[in-house]
Amino acid sequence: MVGLCLFFLGGLGREKEIEREREREEKKGKDMYTRMGSLGGPWDTQLLECLEDITLCCTVLFFPGCMLAHQKSVLTYTECSPGDAALMCLCLPCCIYSTRNDIKAKYGILDEPCFDCAATFCCASCAIAQQHRQMRLHGDTPGGPCMK
Repeated sequence: MVGLCLFFLGGLGREKEIEREREREEKKGKDMYTRMGSLGGPWDTQLLECLEDITLCCTVLFFPGCMLAHQKSVLTYTECSPGDAALMCLCLPCCIYSTRNDIKAKYGILDEPCFDCAATFCCASCAIAQQHRQMRLHGDTPGGPCMK
């Protein structure tokens, strides 16, 4: 009988412990959500501002792979090669989206996946130019020696 009582009491104690642990996890999740929501801000430049800089606009229009490869090399602190540019051209939308995510993570830009997909697939040149301007505003030179 005593053993049965201890079993039930032990079970009740374990249930309370599990409940407290759930409450801590919920609180931690809420804190994490609050912190994540306060980290991101908007892009410093608009998507269609690429039309204001005709040199950048033309460069991105005719050499999107080169621009993306240079952006990626700045973000990853590596050298850029012609092979990188060719690789970027093979799967341009995926590379633009990936680079946008890297830029957003580095500069604390608000994550908007639907907008990024639309920008990547509908206006790839404008998206690459926006990325370039964002990096340039933060002191990075993503265009290499020819696009400072």
